[in-house]
Amino acid sequence: MHYINKIKKIVINILRYLKKLSEKYISDGGIIMASSISFYFLFSIFPVLLLLISLSGLLIDTFNIHATILDFIEERIPIIYSFTESNITKITENRTSIGITGFVFLAISTTYFFDSIQFSLNRIYKTKTQRKFWKQKIFGFIIITTIFIIVLLSFLISTSFFYLANKIMDFLNLNESISSLLFKTISILIGLILNFAIFSLIYFFGTNRKTHFRYHIYKGSLFAAITWELSKHIFIFYIYKFVNFELTYGSIGSIISFLLWIYISSLILIMGAEINSTDLAQG
Repeated sequence: MHYINKIKKIVINILRYLKKLSEKYISDGGIIMASSISFYFLFSIFPVLLLLISLSGLLIDTFNIHATILDFIEERIPIIYSFTESNITKITENRTSIGITGFVFLAISTTYFFDSIQFSLNRIYKTKTQRKFWKQKIFGFIIITTIFIIVLLSFLISTSFFYLANKIMDFLNLNESISSLLFKTISILIGLILNFAIFSLIYFFGTNRKTHFRYHIYKGSLFAAITWELSKHIFIFYIYKFVNFELTYGSIGSIISFLLWIYISSLILIMGAEINSTDLAQG
């Protein structure tokens, strides 16, 4: 009887927490903020890619970066591959010297995505924006560029790891099904670690309110990392098995699926922030 009451109390506390969280999510305008973040992500992603490809071309072969970006998208976010593949190819083929003025314009364009995130997080945390305009733009550009670099580096590292692991497994002559299961498990773990790092970076630097990783960041980051990975696989299964956007929307079907996925990702980002803000309010 004691254990039943204990379990009942835990369930009641969880339900109360979820009720409080959902009420705060709605009152903060989480759905609207997710729409804003989705729009500015679409507005910023290609300027960021153009900058990365242009700047990286000074150091290494541009087409290597182009191939690396596409390989990463195909492996980690296959939903948006068809939409981004043609655009990134055009960016690479038509790449020219963008000049100082063009560089500044592109740099500013990339920051609008971070601005929308910062506005949303400050609203959730009940904090006013305090950074000056240019300081905020520079800071936003650094954060967004850092995230993209982390993503690319993680892909390069994981690719090298899988290559070495494959050689070792061939040498040990392991069963193919065991090797496949092991690779899939490692791939998911790498994805979760990468997701956790990116969400933590956004939650930590995306608000002007002072936060502590241990108490105010990790729960929301963990939730967002796991939920994003699960929702990605569910969304891919749903798209491939039940829905054909091109049948409904024609040639813009890939764009619609891309926007829908970005919107779902933004909803997850906002919910993770709400979890962190709840802990921040309690702490």
